[in-house]
Formats: sequence, C-alpha cells, structure tokens
Amino acid sequence: LCPYTTLFRSLGIDAVLCGIIYWLANGLGGLYDGVYYLDRIRLIARGEVPFRDFEFLYGSAPLYGSLAIGRLLHTSPDNGYYLIWGCGTILGIFLLWLSIRWLELPSGGKRTVFLLYYALLSMFISLATLNYFSLRYTLPLFAVTGLCRLDRNARWLTRAEVILFALAMTAVLLGFSPEEGLVYAIAVCLYLPVRRYYAQRSFALDMLVLITALAGLC
Repeated sequence: LCPYTTLFRSLGIDAVLCGIIYWLANGLGGLYDGVYYLDRIRLIARGEVPFRDFEFLYGSAPLYGSLAIGRLLHTSPDNGYYLIWGCGTILGIFLLWLSIRWLELPSGGKRTVFLLYYALLSMFISLATLNYFSLRYTLPLFAVTGLCRLDRNARWLTRAEVILFALAMTAVLLGFSPEEGLVYAIAVCLYLPVRRYYAQRSFALDMLVLITALAGLC
C-alpha cells in the first residue's frame, strides 16, 4: 500500500509551499491566471453574474466560494480565493493518494505512481491559480475510482448509493470544470450498463481509471 507517512510528508511539503506562494502572490496582487480569477471575484462582489454579465472560461463554484468564505471569515475575497486554493491543493493530494490506494496495483507500484503524480501536481503550486491546482485534476480520478469501488461492493438493494455518488460527483465537477462534469456523466452512462452486462471486474476497468486520470492531467 501507499503508506501514510508518504501522504503526511507530501501534505506537509505542499502546505509549506502554499504558504510561501501565498505570501508572494498576495503581495503582488496575484500571479498568472490568479489575476483573472481575482478580477472575476471582484465583479461578482459588485453584483454581476458570470456568463451573463462577463465572460468566464471555467466553473463558477470557486468564484462564489471565495466570496462566501471571505464574508464568513470577515476577510477580503482575495484571501477567500487563496484559502480555497491552498485547501484545494492539500485536498487534491489526499484524493490522489486515496484513489491510488483503491487501484489494484502492486504495493510498491502504488507508492511510485503516487509520487510521480504528486511531483507533477506540486509543480503547479507556483502558479497560485485554481485552474491548475491539484483538486481540479484529482477530482475526476476520485470520482471514477470511488464509483468503481462502490459499484464493485454494492448489491442490487444498495444500487442507489452508486447513483447518488455519481450524481453528486457530476455536480461537483460541473461546478469546477463543466467539461469534466460532462465527460464524467457520459462515462458513467456508458460504464454502468456495461458493468451490469458483464457483472464482473475486468482489466478494462482499471484501464478506464488510468486513462481518465491521464485525460484529467492533459
């Protein structure tokens, strides 16, 4: 298995990196595409609506989330944005670790796969932007592996759990990245009937997980 020590060390390193980048980015008024996000958050704070009053290329959930957290904590929307970015970065690494633990890989292979993905995702921390933070890339992987894990263990009387999980993850993915939510919904609609037809786990299922993870990173 991918050990807990590997997870805790990875989370600790990313937490320190996020703190350093936050100190730099906040003092400069944002970095890279983070400036784009912060500008859109300020437009929402003035009462404008995404997609209707201004263009936005991604899901609007992080924008409203940043504004809500800023108001809840009595701080600026900018700090709300960086809090979502930092927590999302940490959560994304945890979901990556959890998803890889669920894959049927050799024990040593799981740790290697996790470290490779972790190293790649950690490179994006320096951008301090929500369209490149780890949660956006690992959510689809978690959605797929979580669905497969539930479906493998579910009986016909508990099939509702699989459907509810699929619906919940589709909604979350649409909030962050509409194209990912759409692709996930299509994949679920294709996978479940095929799974019911064969009624057994196969190598193709693990390939689906890995291909989805690679597509998310691309």
